[in-house]
Amino acid sequence: MTSRWLFSTVGRRGYAAEYFKAIDPSVYILGTGNSPEAPAFRECDDARIVPSIADPTYQEHILELVERERIENILTFSDLDVVVLAEIRDELSALGANCFFPGEKLARLAQDKLATAQWSANNGMPSAKASMDLADFDEDTPLIVKPRRGSSSVGLAFPSDHEHAASAAVGIDEAMFQERVFGTEVNLEICGDLDGRPVRCSAWRKHHSRGGETDLSRTVRTDELVELAWKLGSALELIGPNDIDLMVNDDGFYLIEVNTRFGGGYPVSELAGAGFPAALLAMSQGKTVEQEATYRDGIWMLKANKPFGGTEAEMQQLLGVSLEAHFGTEKAWSTPND
Repeated sequence: MTSRWLFSTVGRRGYAAEYFKAIDPSVYILGTGNSPEAPAFRECDDARIVPSIADPTYQEHILELVERERIENILTFSDLDVVVLAEIRDELSALGANCFFPGEKLARLAQDKLATAQWSANNGMPSAKASMDLADFDEDTPLIVKPRRGSSSVGLAFPSDHEHAASAAVGIDEAMFQERVFGTEVNLEICGDLDGRPVRCSAWRKHHSRGGETDLSRTVRTDELVELAWKLGSALELIGPNDIDLMVNDDGFYLIEVNTRFGGGYPVSELAGAGFPAALLAMSQGKTVEQEATYRDGIWMLKANKPFGGTEAEMQQLLGVSLEAHFGTEKAWSTPND
């Protein structure tokens, strides 16, 4: 029986649809976004243009879409979308959809970088001091400045001193300051079932990224990382795919950020055998997935761009939506004689 999935705000992550279809070609995937500028629509079976996430009608539109299209399972690919969909998670579940993203409490905790730091400190992990007030830090403390509720490293700054930290905070909505931790950056990915029990995990080092997308990475596996994945997944009751940013040094594992969605570097985990899509498909069918770290150590991933194009008709066939309807067909410029 074909399972029907909504890939909300799928953007550029068409590889996620490819992973699902490689396991079960009969899977139906509906991608959404607020613009046809979403290359991942090509890998979906169908696409819908929806209002902006910030639009007051967005949630109502998603509820109607899920009911009309008989959606059975939902994944989301952006931080803000997680928060907005978490607010209507109960309503979506009542329509019969398995929501592979957290409830509102965890979604808001993950969005709030200050609250995340406080949670880490309260749960026995090494913690980097964080505050909204620059005066809470000694003058010689190296700092990071970032939006309290930011995403994709937008607004992130590494000031050389407190004067520059104050300048960097100007113009940032809810700027916060955090002690800079030095060490090795590691991403810990965790997939949880619908009860918040971690069932799969992976860890990797990011070697290069652009705009929230990891271009070059390599998996790392130690007993300590796997144990930490199960510990964090259970403590946070993570549901579906999650990407956690860690900083590792001699003091231990510092939790920096929690992203309750597929991360931009997940392909390296899939290449290493982490198997999140397979686990999600099994869970969507009501099967129990046992907790197991299936990924391999030392697997590299290099992400390549795959341009595609064509006429309006050809692009509409590929994407399922019209570019001309959104961008128009007028001239790209005007001349003095126009």
